[in-house]
Amino acid sequence: MLISSLRRSVQRQEGQALVLACLCVLALSIAVITTVNLGHTVHERIRLQNNADAAAYSMAAMEARAFNFYAFTNRAEASHYVSAMQWQSMLSFFFFMEAFFTDLFGILKTFNPCGGKRNWFWTIVCPILEAIPYVGAVIRIVNQIFNAVEQALKALQRGVFKPANVVDNFIGTKVIPAHRILNQVLSSAAETVMYASLSHVSQMSKDVIVDNDSNINPTWGAAIAGVLSGCMYDRAHNRDVLGSPLSPKNPLSVLPVNDTREDSKQNRAKRTMAQIANATRYGCEGGDNGGAGACPEKFVTNRGLGSILGFLPGGIQRFMDGFPKWGQTKLLGFSKADGRNTAPNGAKNYIHRSAANLPPNSNWGPLASGDNMGSDDLYELKLGPEKLLGLVDNPFACKDNDNPYECWGDPRITDSNRGDQKFRNALKTSIWALNDQEQASRIKRGGIHWRLQYDRPHTSCRNFNCGFYPPSGGFGNPVRDMGLSMVKAFKVCPPQLICIPFQPGLTIYKYVANVRPVQDGNHPWQGIVRFPHFEPGEYSRKCPVPGNAALNNPARRDQEFNQPSTWVLLNKSPDQLKNLNADQNGVTRAGPAQLNDSAKIKFAFGAGNGTELVLDDTRKKFGVGIFSTEGLNAISRGQAYYHRPGNWAEQPNFFNPFWRPRLASVYQGSRNVELLDDIINRLPGPVAGIPQKIITH
Repeated sequence: MLISSLRRSVQRQEGQALVLACLCVLALSIAVITTVNLGHTVHERIRLQNNADAAAYSMAAMEARAFNFYAFTNRAEASHYVSAMQWQSMLSFFFFMEAFFTDLFGILKTFNPCGGKRNWFWTIVCPILEAIPYVGAVIRIVNQIFNAVEQALKALQRGVFKPANVVDNFIGTKVIPAHRILNQVLSSAAETVMYASLSHVSQMSKDVIVDNDSNINPTWGAAIAGVLSGCMYDRAHNRDVLGSPLSPKNPLSVLPVNDTREDSKQNRAKRTMAQIANATRYGCEGGDNGGAGACPEKFVTNRGLGSILGFLPGGIQRFMDGFPKWGQTKLLGFSKADGRNTAPNGAKNYIHRSAANLPPNSNWGPLASGDNMGSDDLYELKLGPEKLLGLVDNPFACKDNDNPYECWGDPRITDSNRGDQKFRNALKTSIWALNDQEQASRIKRGGIHWRLQYDRPHTSCRNFNCGFYPPSGGFGNPVRDMGLSMVKAFKVCPPQLICIPFQPGLTIYKYVANVRPVQDGNHPWQGIVRFPHFEPGEYSRKCPVPGNAALNNPARRDQEFNQPSTWVLLNKSPDQLKNLNADQNGVTRAGPAQLNDSAKIKFAFGAGNGTELVLDDTRKKFGVGIFSTEGLNAISRGQAYYHRPGNWAEQPNFFNPFWRPRLASVYQGSRNVELLDDIINRLPGPVAGIPQKIITH
């Protein structure tokens, strides 16, 4: 019975589908597990790429912020140079008024010798004239007016002009140099930002990466990408000016003042800063010749006296603006701020020169490099035509070639008919703030100041080495204490008009302001402070190979004009893909899809070794040799780029804050990376034509 039942059970065919069902369940389970595992891997790949993009964009944003900070500091430095010029311009205008008022008084003294103090001749003659009826009354009235003017001028000199030497010293040696100290502070701040950005870039924004995914260790990628990003960031900086992150300079030092070479990047940088500063103070010269030409408005800034004084009421200011101020303050080049030569046609006033046809290696005119700073406020006073009756020289209207020390004002103002070199020889009154390398050994350092000299010097120095020139005239000069020199105007030899040699006669004197070049140490100047400057030159080798940029070859479009890229390389190993560290950024654990800790399933249908299904991504799929990695990899590139809205053609620079970050094509950026470019060139034939699909962003 039992045997019969067993035989029948063996012969039955029910339950055969169960085996197939088990196999199907196994296959379905493997498919589900594989699908879940694949979904997890795809999700992690997307997160990894997004993380790489975020880090690359973060680095590009950091670079853009640094470059915009450079722009603001450079603009502030230019404004400080403008402020320094403004202070020196105020000094120049102040001492111009001192000399101008003194010359006006000298004219009164010349034509009213009976007023005020009298020399021996007029001490005898004036009482006789005053005794004449009617004539004496007129002389006495004129003398009263003259004495009132004299007392007013003396009050100005004693209460305002003479004590102003203290102000001149304070502004020249303290206030103006303080602006350069501020620029040194800004330069140091820019260098600090430069190195802070380099630190962020070279570490590949580790903080951003870890915040987005705490299961990633970005050290491996930072070792490669940090070098590439740091190299490109470094190459955006001109190494010869403030220096670059990899080639630092002392931000407290100045750019060499005697570097005037055309092939010098330092000189070109100095020109850039000086031209920007001068542009706010200096107009084109086309309008100086009768108000015609390219610039009929003459000066960029309002040169009216009312606007310069600034504190006058509106109506008075508009009235005073009708009186122009012909002086100017400007940053100048090396050897273009002499200010010493007093020969009639040999003076060297380069403040107003801006010739269009400049010779090679020129460092003057519009190419001024800020090695010196010059100011002048020029005037001339002429009474009548230069020739009386067209025959005889008028001693009260100096000509261009007359000695300016014997004239009211400086007669060399009209010495040139060229509109671009007007005022080129006039020096009274002017201030020349000079660097130490251009000072004569016998002269006290601190520039040259053409100013009025009294019978006593403005400083404790009482000799010619510091520029003290007492008023001339010798015995009989009655107004030496007011800064007037008594100079010969002409000699009268009656009965003829022209004296023959050694003929006795009456010498007529005129009184002019004793304006002389003073070296009192009040006006030192050290040149342009170092500042961040963009590197426009082309590099012969690609990163990470070091090198210097060419001087005459600008970076091309395929080099992205040296706008720096930021590279990010991320890898997530099989262990990291398990996401053992929980975070709040979309992390999912791989455990449910891996079934066990080994992430492997092994099964067999017979006595053999069976089959093993590996649920980890352990393939070596990126890099070669020691740089080969397992797991998922992502590569991304960001870029700090320059764009002024509405003007794509403007070249990148560190003077305008128009730097922005962006994500950029990895393939396009490979042209600037030695390693990636070499890999692309070595791709096999089937994929050599589509490298952009092999290397993706």
